[in-house]
Parts: sequence; C-alpha cells; structure tokens
Amino acid sequence: MKKLYKIQIKIILTLLFSSCIVQGLNTNYNKLSDEDLRYFVSYNSNNLFKNVDNSLQNLKIEEINSSLIKQIIKENKYVCLYSWVPFCNSIKCENLKFYSNIEKKYSQIGFHFLIISETYDIDDIKLSIMTSGYDKQLYVIKHEERKYGNNRKNVVSKFIKEITGEELQSDYYFFCDSKLIYHGIDISESIIDSILIENNK
Repeated sequence: MKKLYKIQIKIILTLLFSSCIVQGLNTNYNKLSDEDLRYFVSYNSNNLFKNVDNSLQNLKIEEINSSLIKQIIKENKYVCLYSWVPFCNSIKCENLKFYSNIEKKYSQIGFHFLIISETYDIDDIKLSIMTSGYDKQLYVIKHEERKYGNNRKNVVSKFIKEITGEELQSDYYFFCDSKLIYHGIDISESIIDSILIENNK
C-alpha cells in the first residue's frame, strides 16, 4: 500500500514539475540578448494571415498588443486566438502546422488562427517552428512592464481580459463577428464544426 502511494505521489510530482504551470513563470523578455532581440519586431499588418519565410535567417516574431488584436477580430468574421506556450511539450503546442492545416480547411468561410506566444523564449520558439514547418506569422504579447509586469500568468490574464472583457483562463478564444463564442483548452476540426453549426442556427 505504501509503495503504491509513493508511486502515485511520484507520478503527480512528475506531471506537476513538467507542466506549463511550473515552467516559464516569467515572460523572459529581460533575459534576451541583443542577438535574441533581433528576432522580435513591431506588428506589420501586411503579414497578417499570410505565408511567411520562417527560416532561421529570416524569422521574425511580431510583437502585438490587445488593441491590435481587437481590431483584427473586428475586421475578420472568424478568428481563433491561441495563447501559445513555446516550451510546452504537448502535441498541440509543438505541432504548429496543425493550425495552418485547419486554417486551410476553413479558408472559404474566412477562418483564421492567431498564434500568440506568452513568452519571449526564442530558442523554444525556433525549435517549434523548425520541427513543425510552420509557415504563418507568429506573434508575442508585447512587453509592457509597467502595464503587465513580467509574471507570465499575470501578463496573459490582463492581456486576455483587455480583449474579452472577462477574466478567462483558456488556451483558445474563438470569435465570430467580434463576439467570443467559444473558449477552452482544446480545439479540433470537430470542435470547430460544432461551434459553427451552433452559431449558425
């Protein structure tokens, strides 16, 4: 009985300390070197929802704020915001190509993903892009220390509240005609189909 209890405790601790909650407590903007900083640039509307060259020599992560997000949501019928954790090891975090494939499937109705990194962990960002072959523009929550601080959880919480007007803790935020119609920790083609069917009743 004691042995089983110890095994259960070990499993729980392993899951806990390998989770996104424990890792990456800060946005890590202040840890960037001058070399790292060159990867981060201001938002450019010309790259929105376009295929871009994400090769290492041309990779640029665009900094974006909540006002710009709200404008994008207003101007596009369907937008799904993904609050992405670069160092997360789950399939949904690592396989960024999954999102561009879904976007292609629903392109006729004007569906788009906006993948926004919660941190400035450039090594993890580069690894995810290189391994997945993601070819869309990636974004990061713009560093505004006086406004948000550096704690990742606080930054994301305030950022999402500015966009939705609510205190929500999800990974995905699905908007239709500027209205939030779904938020949750998972997204798939079946979930999107269900949302669209329900929304068009």
